[in-house]
Amino acid sequence: MKRSQKFMVLSLMFLALVVSTSCGKSGKEVEAATDTRIPVETATVEEGDLTQYLVLSGKTEPQNSIIVRPKIAGAEKLVSLQVKTGDKVKGGQVIAVLEQSNVAIQLNSTQLAYDEALKNYEKNKVLFEMGAIAQNAFEQIETAYKQAENNLKVQQLNYDNTIIKAPFTGIVADTSAEVGDLVSGQTNIATVVKVDKLDINTSINESQIKKITLGDEVKVMIPAQGDQVYQGIIEEISPTMDEALKAYPVVISVDNGEGALKAGMYAQVELITDLHENTLQVPTRAVLKRDGVASVFVIEEGKAVKKEILIGISNNDNTEILEGLAPGENVVIKGNEDLVDGDAVLVVNGGEKA
Repeated sequence: MKRSQKFMVLSLMFLALVVSTSCGKSGKEVEAATDTRIPVETATVEEGDLTQYLVLSGKTEPQNSIIVRPKIAGAEKLVSLQVKTGDKVKGGQVIAVLEQSNVAIQLNSTQLAYDEALKNYEKNKVLFEMGAIAQNAFEQIETAYKQAENNLKVQQLNYDNTIIKAPFTGIVADTSAEVGDLVSGQTNIATVVKVDKLDINTSINESQIKKITLGDEVKVMIPAQGDQVYQGIIEEISPTMDEALKAYPVVISVDNGEGALKAGMYAQVELITDLHENTLQVPTRAVLKRDGVASVFVIEEGKAVKKEILIGISNNDNTEILEGLAPGENVVIKGNEDLVDGDAVLVVNGGEKA
């Protein structure tokens, strides 16, 4: 066969293949290939309660933190340190002990003097009541007894101060001394923090401060704890502005009874600033804003129709509609960015609720 004849045969075979393939497509496939409608997703305009909230940030801090120091006048050796960083302690638990030999001797001597003064007082009290001794003589004996009693209390306190105890139930944040150190009233032995409740220090601007009050419940999110939401309480609202922040300091407490939270964790606080009941609303992503004008696209007879609206409060999910829409209308929530008024659209989700 000649080259020209072979080329003609191959061409006819290719043409037949193309025709056969085209004829094999269904009507729907051909229609879809030529459909110029823009696919969109919609939601239904409806009524309901709508809250607007403000998100503030801060860090968790212990509600109470105390540096434990000896209550002694001079200096003594640290002979025992019974805790380490991270230990849980109860209020009154012994955490350290100082050298006690000197104060123990003084306490013993003072105890003996007190016991002798007490015996003398009790014996002479009987005699005085019988009229056997003069009043001024008994008063001197009574004064000596009370002095001995006071001396004993002082020496007992000096001895007790060699035993260093936790000021409250909490956690040892750090230890600053070692066994063998010579310590005084200015020496840091340990730091104990109270973490069954944590504080979050944050601030709020002057336009929002009038919308919160002491005791308000708030949502607290700790990113390090995943999606867990904690309940917080507004404990303090400063009456004066922090000039550096240009905002009012606010303290929020959050329960940490299970100890899952650690001091220093980043926190987000969600405060409700407005609540509108039974108001018309649409998903926030349906609202388009340009040159200060808000609008949405609604679906009418298969076309996108642009409508200007007047909006009220808003949050990440929904926006309040004051004018421009009616309940039951379908607004475009996805695919609306590039729509032009009058575009033919294809609704692909059947209309979700707001």
